[in-house]
Amino acid sequence: FIPWRPLALAQGDATTLERQRIEAAARARGWTVPQASLAWLLGHSDAMLPIPGTSNPAHLEELVAAASLRLAL
Repeated sequence: FIPWRPLALAQGDATTLERQRIEAAARARGWTVPQASLAWLLGHSDAMLPIPGTSNPAHLEELVAAASLRLAL
């Protein structure tokens, strides 16, 4: 499964409650909201393959680091 726009939670497309939960989880762990969003998606299934896009090398490193994070909401 490849989620379309995997960082929609971080971009404001989620409900207020979903967004608040993701933001709170990120803050509590010292992660960025995009990292928490990707960690949450990756935790749903081993067949999960979110593909966020970026042209910024630092942002890419931030997103790749999410693969080693675990988050269950």
